[in-house]
Amino acid sequence: MARSSDGDVRRLLPEALPAWACKQNDYRASHEGLEADYICDEYGKTRPLRGLIDDLISFCGPVADDIGESDGLGIAREILASGAGYSHQLEVYNESDSTHAVTEDLRRKLLSPHPPAG
Repeated sequence: MARSSDGDVRRLLPEALPAWACKQNDYRASHEGLEADYICDEYGKTRPLRGLIDDLISFCGPVADDIGESDGLGIAREILASGAGYSHQLEVYNESDSTHAVTEDLRRKLLSPHPPAG
């Protein structure tokens, strides 16, 4: 991020978090996914992980444009908007109470020549 100062980067991400915060962030992300709250300082202040990722995508956008990699950031933004694959799988499971239904839904999407959104 040659265009950015250290302060710009630190505004989004702390330079270092205490070990307890890193472990808690790992736990939250693994259990709550994109809906998790991210601990962003040593005092336990949090912010939504989804918002943090959106800010990081925006922050990286100008450089990604310069090097021809903005499509990847666009995909990341689409996932934030429409939900990650696991969220749809959970919806299918919650509606059917069946792992077989989840597997069939994944099979259908993978074998479809034009995968449906979501």
